[in-house]
Order: sequence, then structure tokens, then C-alpha cells
Amino acid sequence: MTRPRAMWAIPAALILGALFWAAVFYAAHLAFAQVDLGGNVYRYMGVADAWRGPITGECDSACTMKLRHASCVAPDATLLFHDATSPIATEWMMEYYTPGLRAYVRAGGGTLTGAELARFGYRVCVP
Repeated sequence: MTRPRAMWAIPAALILGALFWAAVFYAAHLAFAQVDLGGNVYRYMGVADAWRGPITGECDSACTMKLRHASCVAPDATLLFHDATSPIATEWMMEYYTPGLRAYVRAGGGTLTGAELARFGYRVCVP
């Protein structure tokens, strides 16, 4: 005697399959997205001086020092600017910015997109 197949087996398999593929695509997106939350300003001085590529994704805090030598900034990149944890570290960080961006940070800073950075003299990547 054969048992009847449960009515929920096929819909459950379809739902689980959809969840699996959603997780795969989300993980692939994360693998290629740049997220750099910054860190110690003194350590980033070396990173920023060596950086020659584009800035993409999220770049916060000391990561923004990469602007000095970045080839360009993606128009949809987001960069968070603020004072460092000490006055000397803030001054070190300011040396990596254009005069207009320094004024923006000294006025309180905040988040800017790559497209908005064009007004401070930075090159925006062409898609």
C-alpha cells in the first residue's frame, strides 16, 4: 500500500528553493560590495597613500582618506565624514582632503555620495 504524498511537500520545496537562491544571490552581492568602516587614522595614512583604485560602496571615517589618490569615486558610493577621536588625528585626516571638503568636515561633516563629491573637486567614475 502506498501512502498519499503530503499536500504541503511540493509548496514547501518551492519555498525552500526560492529562499536558497535568494541567499546565494545576496551572498554574491556582499562579496563584491566594498564596505570599509575606517579605523585608526594613523594606520590609514599608509593605506591611503598606497590607494590608487576607485572608491565604491560604503567608505566611512578614516577610509575617506583614500580620496587623496583614488582614481575616482563611484557616483553611488557613500562616504561618511566626521572628526577623528583626537584633534591631532583630525588634522592628519584633513591633510588628505581638498580645502572645500575640509570646510565641510569642520562644519559638522556627514554623509556624501560620490556624485556630491564632484563639487569638492573629486573625479566621479563614469559607469
